[in-house]
Amino acid sequence: MLECHMEELIAKFPEDFFPGKGFVADHHQRKNLIELKAQPLKIADADQVGRYKTALQEHGEKRIIMWLVSPRIPTHVRESLDDFSIEYEEIHVAKFRQVAEERGFLISEESATRTETPTRPEQKTFREKDAEFNSTRNGVSKGGMSIPDAMDRVGKRLQGLCGDRPIPRTAIIEEVLKLGNWPPHSIIPSDFCYNHTNAAARPLEDRVFLKVQEARGLYRYVGKNYPYSGPVTKDPRRG
Repeated sequence: MLECHMEELIAKFPEDFFPGKGFVADHHQRKNLIELKAQPLKIADADQVGRYKTALQEHGEKRIIMWLVSPRIPTHVRESLDDFSIEYEEIHVAKFRQVAEERGFLISEESATRTETPTRPEQKTFREKDAEFNSTRNGVSKGGMSIPDAMDRVGKRLQGLCGDRPIPRTAIIEEVLKLGNWPPHSIIPSDFCYNHTNAAARPLEDRVFLKVQEARGLYRYVGKNYPYSGPVTKDPRRG
């Protein structure tokens, strides 16, 4: 189950996940803002949301309650969230599946994104292994698909699943890796953004995303040849 599915379930059925906590009707007119992570929380996640909350407050948003939701929240991360006065809740994937089933929420194409347990490959010759290594290094999968083509295909499909919400970086990487035998470190969504650049950025004809500047690790698919004319950020860590 993708993060965008989890986010949509919480948005549609908040009382199923936060019973009695005023998500449907808050008499104090407060806004509940939720950041969801499908993986165990890290200190960096707490720091990110803490900075986001501070920025919102500096811009006049005083009646907000920030939440971090994850299947597992370690004790040291809880302490950091307490320091920021950020609420948190452990919700396991099983709970999301339960709510989806009870509410008749259809998770489209989920079965198509699952991979079966791979069988043990047959022994390959040194020449076959060398050919596979070269195709991986050149960014082309065994089936002939390039990384840019995979980014375009995956981005389009995930944006369709996520609707108006941005796509998590982890989801893009996970789905692209299913289309080829590339090393994970070679799949970098930020290299394919119109509004972000670095020394390793792809040519304009390969770019398909807009990077969400307000939060780390989120992207919007806009497709190839998108007429972008806004500001462009540069990552100093990569030139």
